[in-house]
Amino acid sequence: MSFAGHVYDMIPSLPDISAEEFEEIDRQVKEREQGEKNYFFRAKLVMLCFAVGVLLLVWLISSL
Repeated sequence: MSFAGHVYDMIPSLPDISAEEFEEIDRQVKEREQGEKNYFFRAKLVMLCFAVGVLLLVWLISSL
């Protein structure tokens, strides 16, 4: 067997799925990614609010 044959053996074969199944999988992946984006946005927002609150508290304490 030539080198080219070995190269083709290393390429994984694509699963046999229909276009509808692919669209469903793609839709689910997009929904999951959107959910993750929303989660991380909210987490960043909470951390930002916490940091602003701490800075405000430090400013109030230092001004006394």
